Amino acid sequence: MITTDLEEIDSIIAEHKNTVLLAMATGTGKTRTVLGMIYRFLSAKRFKRILYLVDRTALGDQTMDTFKEVKLEDLKTLNQLFDIKDLGEKEFEKDTRVHIATVQSLVKRILYNETDVSIGVSDYDCIIVDEAHRGYILDKEMGEDEVLYRNQDDFRSKYRAVIDYFDAVKIALTATPALHTTQIFGKPVYSYDYRTAVVDGYLVDHDAPHIIRTKLSEEGIVFEAGSTAPIYDPVTNTVTNSDELEDDLKFEIEDFNRKVVTKGFNETVLAEIAKDIDPNEKGKTLIFAVDDAHADMITKILKDYYSEQGISEEAVMKITGSIENGNPVKIKEAIRRFKNETFPNIVVTVDLLTTGIDVEEIVNLVFLRRIRSRILFEQMLGRATRLCPGIGKTHFEIYDAVGVYHALDPVSTMKPVVVNPKESFEDLIDGIDNLESDKARENQIDIIIAKILRNKSKMTEECREQFKSLSGGESPESFIDALRNMPTDQAVETVKKN
Repeated sequence: MITTDLEEIDSIIAEHKNTVLLAMATGTGKTRTVLGMIYRFLSAKRFKRILYLVDRTALGDQTMDTFKEVKLEDLKTLNQLFDIKDLGEKEFEKDTRVHIATVQSLVKRILYNETDVSIGVSDYDCIIVDEAHRGYILDKEMGEDEVLYRNQDDFRSKYRAVIDYFDAVKIALTATPALHTTQIFGKPVYSYDYRTAVVDGYLVDHDAPHIIRTKLSEEGIVFEAGSTAPIYDPVTNTVTNSDELEDDLKFEIEDFNRKVVTKGFNETVLAEIAKDIDPNEKGKTLIFAVDDAHADMITKILKDYYSEQGISEEAVMKITGSIENGNPVKIKEAIRRFKNETFPNIVVTVDLLTTGIDVEEIVNLVFLRRIRSRILFEQMLGRATRLCPGIGKTHFEIYDAVGVYHALDPVSTMKPVVVNPKESFEDLIDGIDNLESDKARENQIDIIIAKILRNKSKMTEECREQFKSLSGGESPESFIDALRNMPTDQAVETVKKN
C-alpha cells in the first residue's frame, strides 16, 4: 500500500501541485506512508527540509518511535540516516532535515512570537500534515496550548494561518476528510476507505452496535447537517461525498451529556455491559466518557464490579489529560502500559485516545457520551479497526448506551461490510442470482470475502483442510486473493461452484 501511495504522490508533485490531500482509513498505514515519503524525498533530494506537523504530543512521539524502529537503508533507521529533531527540541539547526512539531507550538512561534528564534516562510520546502482533519477543538481535556483558542472559529483560523504561512509543498493525510479540510488542501487525490480496507484484509469489520436501551438513550435527536446533504451509495449504504460535508452537526448535546453523568444511570448501564466483557479474556476495551469527573465515576463503578468477581483493580484504568496534573511523561507511560501490558484491559478516556493512538488489541468500544462531530466519531471507531492476529481478532464490538451511533449513522462513512454476521454463506450465495446489477453482485462478493476473513483467523487445521477440499485446493488466503482479482461474473460463478 505504501508503494502505491508514494507513486501517486510523486506523480502529483511532478505536476507542480502545491497541496496534496491523501484520505486513508485509520489503521491503513499513514505513519509508514509518511516514513516512506520522507525517506524517498530526502534521498532523491526532492526536498531539503521537511516539517512534520502533528496536533498532539502523543502522536508526534508515536511517529518518532516509528522513525527509530523501521530499518530502511543498510539496516539504518530514518533518524540514523538524517538529522531529525523531535517535539522536545524547540530550536533546531539549519542542517536539520526533518522537524516534528505541534500546531500549537507553531501558533505560539509564528502568531505570538513566543521565541527568540523566528521561523521564516521558506525555512521548509515541504510540510507533511498528519491527521489533517483537525481544525476543530476537542470539546474536552483542553490543555494549556489549546486554551490559546477562544472558540471553534478562532481555532480554524489559527490552524489555517500556520498552514498558509509557509511557502512550501503541503502534503496532508487524514482518515476523515471534511469540508474544512478540503477548503485548505483541496479534494483528496488518493482515497482508501474503511470498507475497501476491510475487504482487502487490512482492517477488521465491526458488527452493528449493541444498543443499551434506557429512557435517556431513547431521547430523539433532530439535527441539520449543514447546507450539503449526504449522498448515499444505495448498494453499500455508504456516504460518497464526505469531503463536502461540514463536520459539526447542529444538535444539542450538552444538556444530554449532563444527564449522563448520574450514578444510577452509569451503574445500570455498566452492569449490563460488564456481563459481556471479561478483563481476563484477550482483547481490550475503550470507554468514552463525558468529562474527567464522569471518567472517575465509570472507573470506580467498574473497579467495584470486577473486584467482587475477584478481578484485580488494575484491570480498569482512567487515561485522560488529568493524569498527575497533566504530566506528559506520566500520560505517555499510561498509554504505553495500555498498549503493551496485560492490565489495564479496560481504559476509560474522554478525548485523549481518540486520534492517532494505536492499540491493536482493542475489540470493544463503549460510548457513554454523545458528540456532534462526525469526524471525532469516526476517529473513535478507528481506535478498534486494526488487525491483531495474536489474539485472533476477527472484528470489533460497539456498545452504545446514549444513541450516538444511530444519531451519526446518516453521515458516517464507516458502515459494517457484513451487516448481518448470522447470515450464512449459503444464503449469501443463493441470493446473488436475485441481484439485478453488477454493482450489487460485486457488493455481495465483498460481503462473502469479508465473512471469510472473519472466519479464517479462527480456523483449525482441520477446518483449513476442509476449506481446501471445497475450493479446489485453495487456502482461504489464496481463494480470497483470486476472488478480489476476478471480474464480477467470474467471481460469482466461482463462489457458486465452491
